Amino acid sequence: MAVATAMPLMGLEGVASPAVGHPGTNAEWMARVLHGPAAVQKASGIGARVAGSATASPVGPQVLDDPGFERGHPNPYWTESSNEGYAVIVRAGAHSGAWSAALCGDNSCSDGVEQGYLSPELTLTATLSVWFRMISHDPSAGCGDYFTFGIADDNGNTSPSMASAYCTDWADGNWHHVSIDETTPMRNFNVYPFHVFAGGVTDGDGLSTLSFADDLDLAVTALPDIPHAVLAEADNGAATIKWTIDTPTGSGTTSYTIDAYTNGGATMAGTENYANPTTTEVFHGLTNGTTYTFKVTGHNPYGSSVSDASNPATPDPAYPFVAVSDQQYRFAGSDGTAWKDMDPTYLATTITSPTDALALISGNVDLWTANASYNQDIGIAVDGAVAAWKESGGFGGTFSPNAAFVQTVVPIVAGTVHTIKLAWKTNRPAGGATIFRLG
Repeated sequence: MAVATAMPLMGLEGVASPAVGHPGTNAEWMARVLHGPAAVQKASGIGARVAGSATASPVGPQVLDDPGFERGHPNPYWTESSNEGYAVIVRAGAHSGAWSAALCGDNSCSDGVEQGYLSPELTLTATLSVWFRMISHDPSAGCGDYFTFGIADDNGNTSPSMASAYCTDWADGNWHHVSIDETTPMRNFNVYPFHVFAGGVTDGDGLSTLSFADDLDLAVTALPDIPHAVLAEADNGAATIKWTIDTPTGSGTTSYTIDAYTNGGATMAGTENYANPTTTEVFHGLTNGTTYTFKVTGHNPYGSSVSDASNPATPDPAYPFVAVSDQQYRFAGSDGTAWKDMDPTYLATTITSPTDALALISGNVDLWTANASYNQDIGIAVDGAVAAWKESGGFGGTFSPNAAFVQTVVPIVAGTVHTIKLAWKTNRPAGGATIFRLG
């Protein structure tokens, strides 16, 4: 077999580059992942090489940034690690495009690239694949030189089910396409950050090995992220439904369905479909005076994910515009002058009238501070300006839902969308104090 002369990365890149490794551990992180016989599954032997050299196309969208390293060096997505201080991503030896990861080519070397990713909440399938080629002067069967790739947790730990290594019996100078089924590890991570890596390791026997890696793809299919904290706000014959998505990862959400229930959730009273994947929708056609709860279901091509039930909401024409939250809020370091929105998502609403009118707007909250001698100001902001406010609360507070109540009348212009929010601040500069609010 003809073998090209292995060379140090200095010869490929022409310049040395400071090694940049996993945060807090520098190049030691990649060394910990790559070294050690128990760290990865060694895919050595002719049988393994033949079986592993052909890989079916992964199912699902590719989720990594710049899998072919075409953003070059330094790379905004891939962190390079080299115990000798060389650049790893180079304009040489690419399988496709112009750039690849050139790993080692020298003795006593540990080079690698890695990219962080947040695992989806509900992974269905995950396949990690890479194209690699090896050129070696080391014919030993001990696997002192090898190429490896896989995933590791946020502390740099991996296992044979998450990563594989390829020894010098793969060093035929040809490109090989190999893959790992990462479905089970990613399900176990479940909304946890991890790292995709590829690396090269050589021992100190004086016989070097050079590896190239390119087109490192992570193909993932996942159910939509589960809608959380579903909040229903009653309107006149309708309800505004809001929810949150904790981790916008995976295969995304393409549409939502909202189901309305009566009789304490026992009877389905209606369904509305929403093609735009937003997290606030209005459910129409409800009966005033009837109490409803709601469930939100996210959809994508791979399946659906349903939320828990919302709070009860009773539509009523007497209060068509309501914003409610049962969350606790903290505000530290208020300067005593600038107003801050309490919650621009859940403690906000809009008013539109077909004619000029006057709107009676009120707000009530429980307020208290963690520090004596500070009070809280609660305000009603209309279109970004505070229209009325009241000082209340104090140290310890009263833990009463009416501890602070403010009310005002504001003019409403026909056809204009007016935005109403609750705002707050301290009654004087409070650099070391924290105020609290509970609905």
